[in-house]
Amino acid sequence: MKRLIYIFAALVALSSCTISEGGNSDQNLVAKMAASMAISEVQQQIHILSYAQTIDYYSQAGDGEREIIEDQHLPNVRLRQTDNGWKVVRNGQDLFSFVCNGALNEEGSVWNVYMAQDTSLTNDHWWQIKCIGENRWHLDQMIHYVERSVNIALDVEAGEQIQGQLQSSPIYKYEIEGECEITQDEVVVAPYRVKMKIIEPIVFDNYQYYSGFSGTAFTEGRLSMRVTDYKTGEAVVTPFHYWISPEYSNVKIEYLMTE
Repeated sequence: MKRLIYIFAALVALSSCTISEGGNSDQNLVAKMAASMAISEVQQQIHILSYAQTIDYYSQAGDGEREIIEDQHLPNVRLRQTDNGWKVVRNGQDLFSFVCNGALNEEGSVWNVYMAQDTSLTNDHWWQIKCIGENRWHLDQMIHYVERSVNIALDVEAGEQIQGQLQSSPIYKYEIEGECEITQDEVVVAPYRVKMKIIEPIVFDNYQYYSGFSGTAFTEGRLSMRVTDYKTGEAVVTPFHYWISPEYSNVKIEYLMTE
């Protein structure tokens, strides 16, 4: 919940420098908040995929290479092997667990992802990475929290490895397609149902973010967005398209005249 409040506050501060078409300032603010929520979920999936890629690389490395891989790509966490996969550990605490069925880049392989020590989750959830081709994965997540639920399905292709020696994941450029739905009740700042579909592929370039401090690692893409009241289903804002920009000041929103 705190994360969403921070997002809301940041968008309020940025609202005066965002380009929009056909909407008022209140509608623009809700539209930007909804788009930011959806993009944040996409970014989380990319970071988890990058963890999986690093684990896969690490698992095939010799003993002398493993410490170098951790120090270069995962300086704040460590990897620990389990009977059926791997754990990501920070300061002795488990963060994520990966249950692995095959090598990550082997077509048809499936990696299931689990978050450790998250008491807000219910039992009805899953998180999965499935290889659908060389350097291509389908990411599928359905998670119900106490105050919100997230259903996201993405097809992701990894491109070239980013330049430099950044001590942070992700370490590849990605092109992303798919959709997600976020439902939140009145416990949080935005009690909405947000439906997002990527209609022009999103490009994620972590190097541009860390080298240019441009504000976001998403450099291009277009989203189709619907925001409705989570109880009544009535539209909160007019359906809109949202163009991603690496700089917040260049964000563009276009409201649609018809459904």
